[in-house]
Amino acid sequence: MIDPCSAWYKAGQWGAVGWSLAMMWAGVPEAAGSTGPVLAADETAIMGEHVNGALARLAEEGLTEGQEAAVARTGRLESMFRGERLDTFFKESVANDPRLGHLEITPRAKFGPDVL
Repeated sequence: MIDPCSAWYKAGQWGAVGWSLAMMWAGVPEAAGSTGPVLAADETAIMGEHVNGALARLAEEGLTEGQEAAVARTGRLESMFRGERLDTFFKESVANDPRLGHLEITPRAKFGPDVL
């Protein structure tokens, strides 16, 4: 079994996210896991702002109290909770950006790209 809190696992997760974002920014939807329309260059740059903002917000706010308690209790789940926080922060930020008001945000737990 792979320990989801191990450094190797976390590095792999960040690598996969980084690869998907790089492919999305390069305009390669198939490599990013989407067969939908490719974002325009200015939209891609704006999305990068939101990714950076989500990472900064995670560094500042961290996990929720409940998530911290679960990590302390189990010694696991931190990577999953970090991913949930990043997803939440990113989607909140995109939803509040009038420059991206024409895009649709895929709800949590629904298969598909984060933003269409």
